Amino acid sequence: MASILQRALFARLLGIAVALPLLGIAASGVASAQASPAPSTAASTAPNLPSSTTSGPTAAPSTNDKAGSKSAGHAGMSYLPTIDIIPQSSFATGGDYTPGMPTPQGTVRTGGKISQPLLSNLSASYQHGYIVEAVGTHGANTQSIFVDDPIDDFRLNYSASKSLAAALGYFYRHRTCCPSATNDAGGVSVHETYLELNYAFPAIAALGGTQFGITGRATHTVAHKPATPFNSLTGGDEGNRVWPTGGASVSIPVDPKAGFTVFGNYTFAKDYFNFTPIAFWYNIIDYGFTKNVNPYLSFNLDTTNLTQHKQGFPFEGSNTIHRTKVVLTADIHIALKH
Repeated sequence: MASILQRALFARLLGIAVALPLLGIAASGVASAQASPAPSTAASTAPNLPSSTTSGPTAAPSTNDKAGSKSAGHAGMSYLPTIDIIPQSSFATGGDYTPGMPTPQGTVRTGGKISQPLLSNLSASYQHGYIVEAVGTHGANTQSIFVDDPIDDFRLNYSASKSLAAALGYFYRHRTCCPSATNDAGGVSVHETYLELNYAFPAIAALGGTQFGITGRATHTVAHKPATPFNSLTGGDEGNRVWPTGGASVSIPVDPKAGFTVFGNYTFAKDYFNFTPIAFWYNIIDYGFTKNVNPYLSFNLDTTNLTQHKQGFPFEGSNTIHRTKVVLTADIHIALKH
């Protein structure tokens, strides 16, 4: 019953998120682009999504969700939504898949984001994207599988200042690779709500405008139904509790006039699927660059190195997960105006 109610609520929220921009277009009768948002220094392959491979956090306040003018109720503030169309191409460059097995290369998926201003410092957003990578298994059933997981992220964003931001959100991930992804009741998935705090330190002029950021996130995961073999060896389900994660980032504007920025990011993150009784904990290191072509288009190249913590069964010794990939993302930015 709870699962049915969750799905109904999810479908209702999705319908509202899709309807908002359509209502904005009907009211304004025109859509025109404005300045592209400042690049995020996070590990995300798309603005404001959790880490590109897990439900880890973004690493610094993003300007993608600014609600409008700085003065509440300012006459110039627009209450029309902003739309980002976000295609991405993922390349597996290494990992825990079985040597000699095929791996996904150049897989293209298109996601998007809708941001709706509510007040001068408060906005709501919905983003849809994908996690694409090769996943290996070990032991008697050694094989490589192709993960192409859709993810959805609903957020209420609050900007306390230029440096401090907070978000309250709901994150959903559905696994598509495996037989259990469809045979398991409700599918193999991740369901979680989270509270996130982001702080961006002032830019350091002596270092060419280099900026550091930190993030902390508290995630509540709903109770899971672990598979019996896992459950018997690990002593029970760890679901329905709060998990801490966090990260740190650095952003270096190499050529501000050309819109070229390099970034690096470390994230202590996790996945917690509803077919296992334990959370999968990761260290993730990202680095890459962002290029703003014009106010309507930007590109982000992100190289990800994910290493699973050696936390015992089922990840002992050499079976610990290790994946590397490169993700090229474009952001087509459209802001509706009166």
